[in-house]
Amino acid sequence: MDHVLGTDEGFVAMGTDAKGRVAAWHSPDGLAWERGSVKRPGSKGLEAGLRSVIDGPGGLLALGVFVGQDHAGHRMWRSSDGKTWAPVAVPDVELVDVLVA
Repeated sequence: MDHVLGTDEGFVAMGTDAKGRVAAWHSPDGLAWERGSVKRPGSKGLEAGLRSVIDGPGGLLALGVFVGQDHAGHRMWRSSDGKTWAPVAVPDVELVDVLVA
């Protein structure tokens, strides 16, 4: 786990698993954790380096770096509950961090 975030519903933790894929866990109390579902981008390859996770008015947002056989770049995932994460389309620019305004 690289990042742990407290939310109104409990806690969300994100990082990479043993296979180098972005992974998420959620917990109502910080004691019992359940692995969430993070949908992989359409490319083959290795997801590596989660940079940031935030809780904003539109839900949770995570920023990471994807290095694959097809290409490399930044990726974002969105979740409304911390359990199910879906990729978000991002422009082809270098993203360093995400912030809540």
